[in-house]
Amino acid sequence: MSYKLLRAAAGLEHLTFAVQPRSEWDVCGGAALLAAAGKVYRRLDGRAVRFNNADTRVRSGAAGGEPALVARLIEVIESRKTCS
Repeated sequence: MSYKLLRAAAGLEHLTFAVQPRSEWDVCGGAALLAAAGKVYRRLDGRAVRFNNADTRVRSGAAGGEPALVARLIEVIESRKTCS
């Protein structure tokens, strides 16, 4: 996942996401690179992204990349939850 986030931070991809849970250590470096590039990393469940937790397993998918695209992806996911 860090490699995918690196590609988004470098502008090689506009958006990347994963739906499977990950260790926070698998994404923290990529999330920092995205932030430095003016991009975002967001959990798909809407909770705040926090690192260095006692339980390092992030039990939500996440998306990273261009802010508007990440926001739109999360919006679409949320709208599908209300339809079912």
